[in-house]
Amino acid sequence: MKRFAALVLLALWVFLACGAAEESEKGKPQRLVITAVGDCTLGGDAQKGGSNEKFFQKFVDKYGYEYFLKNVKSIFENDDITIVNLEGPLTSEKKHRSGRFIFRGAPDHVNILTCASVEVCNVANNHALDFLEAGFQETLKTLDEAGIGASGYDVEYYMDIKGITVGFVGYSYRENKADQMIAGAKKAREKCDLLIVSVHGGEENNYKMTSFMRTTTKKLVDVGADLVLCHHPHVYGPILTYNGKYIVGSLGNFCFGGNYIPKDKDTQIFQQTFLIYPDGTIEDGGINLIPCSVSSEKAHNNFQPTPLEGKEAEKLFNKFMKLSKLQVTDLNWMPGSYPELAGLLPTEEAE
Repeated sequence: MKRFAALVLLALWVFLACGAAEESEKGKPQRLVITAVGDCTLGGDAQKGGSNEKFFQKFVDKYGYEYFLKNVKSIFENDDITIVNLEGPLTSEKKHRSGRFIFRGAPDHVNILTCASVEVCNVANNHALDFLEAGFQETLKTLDEAGIGASGYDVEYYMDIKGITVGFVGYSYRENKADQMIAGAKKAREKCDLLIVSVHGGEENNYKMTSFMRTTTKKLVDVGADLVLCHHPHVYGPILTYNGKYIVGSLGNFCFGGNYIPKDKDTQIFQQTFLIYPDGTIEDGGINLIPCSVSSEKAHNNFQPTPLEGKEAEKLFNKFMKLSKLQVTDLNWMPGSYPELAGLLPTEEAE
């Protein structure tokens, strides 16, 4: 498993070392690589004496912060921006709302993200307010003090990298209606060169996107989203291509302390390279889908997401393609992408 991560790292390093793409009539573009993963619950259910929450804490105490994301750290470190869905607050608050699951992680668990080069968190989801507004605000403060950007609801985040302003906004199906999402994304697009939109919605344990999510995410692209990242189902979803943009139907779980033994431990790392030209034109520089498991052990969830290898990886990758109703040749792949390394792309001889 570490071998595949090393191969991805080497390929990405070579890719980036080549510098910007060849100049065209539009000039020389800047190249940005975005990495996205799904639900990161850096704690657990705080109810019933907090046994689930305490179980996650035992891993922190025994192995330290670097343990959790160490098998994907090299991938996260060698991109330009890594974004995760932070599924649950990082707070010391005790007063919480009622619900089937009430997630919480300790504020110091933010170090799990910082030591693995995570730059941005989406905080708009159905667990963000589990510890009410006080818990949400403490989470925002904790992320800010750790140097991690947060976006979600009315909180927008913008960062400048390589002279490009990248904007992040996030919405949740419970608190935001479709027209609110669309209006918010449209306004945000005016403030940045590249816009990433996160949407927490869909049906839990359903691999297919709901009609609401399909319609709404396409409208977000129509008003300027350059990439739409979805989560909430706790399982992976399809990849949609729409008007030259990508919509990730569901990123699934990732470093997920909310369940000891998820029914499906399959997940993915999604990457996209953007080429941004001096005139503001944006082109797709290719994507990557890295098949992963939420755990490095099969029997249970040890909260350590890990790239898969060999037949396991190929089987899961083929599931991604089948669910998306796409052939591998339908998509533009980054140099050093999983299908290239796995020999799944047609060769020149085959062509």
